[in-house]
Amino acid sequence: MKFPKLQYVIILWGLIVINNSSFGQNYPRGLDFNDSAYATVPRKAPLLRSLDTIPSKFSLKDYAPHPKSQGEYLTCTAWACAYCARTMVDAIKYNWTNKDSITAKAFSPAFLFRLLSPGNNGCSAETDMDVALQLMKNKGCIPYLELPSMCVPAVSTDQIGKATNYKIRDFARLFDVGSFANLKIQAVKKAISEKKPVMVGIICPLRLIMPIIPGSRLNSPFQVLVAMHYV
Repeated sequence: MKFPKLQYVIILWGLIVINNSSFGQNYPRGLDFNDSAYATVPRKAPLLRSLDTIPSKFSLKDYAPHPKSQGEYLTCTAWACAYCARTMVDAIKYNWTNKDSITAKAFSPAFLFRLLSPGNNGCSAETDMDVALQLMKNKGCIPYLELPSMCVPAVSTDQIGKATNYKIRDFARLFDVGSFANLKIQAVKKAISEKKPVMVGIICPLRLIMPIIPGSRLNSPFQVLVAMHYV
């Protein structure tokens, strides 16, 4: 199956088991790492020899909105899928590079989370990335400016109707869970070089976040989820 360029989101997620620490403040996660669900997502056709054509440098960060905080809510899946990846799809399609303009046209994570977990009023449930993308394909999303909240108890019928104007065409995974590491890296690089947003869920080494939390100490194991807005 060939997917239309610029009208779908490529996704992947990986699990790295690391013993890290708890800080004075708990930083919420939100993604449910589900390898079985990931395996059911249609895979993008193998890249084979085209991997050799990857440029030495390439970035999509010019198409990303200004970063925002998810606060204390477990809504990172919705932030990564709606606010970041979905917004970048439009920015790339229409060649928007002004960050303020892109941010003004970003999509609402609160809306997507409510579709993902309609019964969880406190926005405290982990959610699946594949389900989030399927919802954006089948039901769409609404602009962030129409629902600029971090967590809402419900979405209206009118908002659900408006969301259908912003559906994605499709999405795909880049590789299998058991693929070799070099293939995973090259597949991600290749997709980015083709201006296709890639979503990555990582339970990451502590050294990736320690520099932004001065004075943190290692006390007990915990897992950190990083939603990579761009690579």
